[in-house]
Amino acid sequence: MKILSHYLVQSEPFFDQVAGYHKTVLLSTRTTKLVAIPTLSLEHIKNAEWEKVNPEILRIFEESEIIVDSEENELATMLGRANAKIESNQALNYTIQPSANCQLGCDYCGQVHEKKVLPKPYLERIVNRIKEKLQAKRYKHLQVGWFGGEPLTGMASIRSLSKEIIQYTEAYGCTYNAEVVTNGVGLTRLRFWELVNDFKVNSIEVTLDGTAEYHDQRRHTKDGSPTFDKIFQNLVAITSDEAYDALDWQISVRCNVDQRNDEGVSKLIKLMASHGMQKKVSFYLAPIHSWGNEAHLLSHEKAVFAAKEIDWMIELYQYGFPISLVPPLKPIVCMSVTEDSELVDTYGRVYNCTEVSQVPGLEKEYMLGRVGQKAPYGDRFFMDFNQHVLEGQFPCSTCEMLPVCGGACPKSWYEGIAACPSNKFNIKEKILMAYAISQSDRPKEIV
Repeated sequence: MKILSHYLVQSEPFFDQVAGYHKTVLLSTRTTKLVAIPTLSLEHIKNAEWEKVNPEILRIFEESEIIVDSEENELATMLGRANAKIESNQALNYTIQPSANCQLGCDYCGQVHEKKVLPKPYLERIVNRIKEKLQAKRYKHLQVGWFGGEPLTGMASIRSLSKEIIQYTEAYGCTYNAEVVTNGVGLTRLRFWELVNDFKVNSIEVTLDGTAEYHDQRRHTKDGSPTFDKIFQNLVAITSDEAYDALDWQISVRCNVDQRNDEGVSKLIKLMASHGMQKKVSFYLAPIHSWGNEAHLLSHEKAVFAAKEIDWMIELYQYGFPISLVPPLKPIVCMSVTEDSELVDTYGRVYNCTEVSQVPGLEKEYMLGRVGQKAPYGDRFFMDFNQHVLEGQFPCSTCEMLPVCGGACPKSWYEGIAACPSNKFNIKEKILMAYAISQSDRPKEIV
């Protein structure tokens, strides 16, 4: 017998004036397929009145996995798919912290910074570690993440390591690219093109927490000096370069939001639009979260943030920014659940989580070992997360968003902090918005 899948999101019914009847938008989180059908047909399906349902709707529902066999253990199916994806993954994700330093003294950051870069002996050890991993599993792709501190304060290490790793992957027959997460202070136009052209960087994330009046209150230098103007000028210089338009990717601007700066979000969107960045950058919002501290206590309640996010998404759309409304599948939640992905910090410490290095207490608690050590590393933390979800240890086991969320952050769940993203609380509004835009004649990019 067929039934509606548990992994299904249903919008509130609405009257379609063109069609002349009520519709409901459905999102299958098993497949991320979005469909709109007559609300009456949905009621027939809920009541198992199959003879009253258009056969074409039933065909689409089966293909989209909106209806499934009643005997299926859907949780086991979805986690089985996730585990299979982890097992068959042929891309190695390796994160490196070239510097423990950062110019900024962000008040919500949990890291402790030090003017220290990767020592020369560690560079060779890191390259050898990457070679070992590529050879052990015959990975076809390597993605290196340059992380911080502030990674651009360790450019000498980035230059040295990138050249050697790229040379090796080319000889080995493995594709390669890199990403950078930066505060943007040192991301000049010349440095941007060095990263792109010389070191195969194809993903850069920069943080702006609102316009200057909001950003500079929280993301200032350690001596309290403002940083917004410098970062924004860098973005303007980069995105105004004619060569930038030829790239097949865009800089991502992240705006960290809590109760103190939410009024600055709309102002930032407007400012970016006034500089023609609508087609130049992607933009997303993130609530402040715990980073080994109590920063998350400054955040809005999750439902409040989710409601505000919808308003900001509408503004982004109105100004012509690309917006992401339907979340993609997320079978591999993060590096923590994989066998080989690692982070090496400036001190040579190895982790399988990006949220713990340079965080007092956590940097020792979650350390797996040191790069280059002969003894085996310790057991990887959070590797059993999917199994614990299957066993019902976390609320993820009953959540219809699991296939597109993956659990968000295993570390948070194990520490007793709910990791649910905003999609959990505003997905019904997002799929209605996605459907409305799909029906509009005004061209917009929906990811």
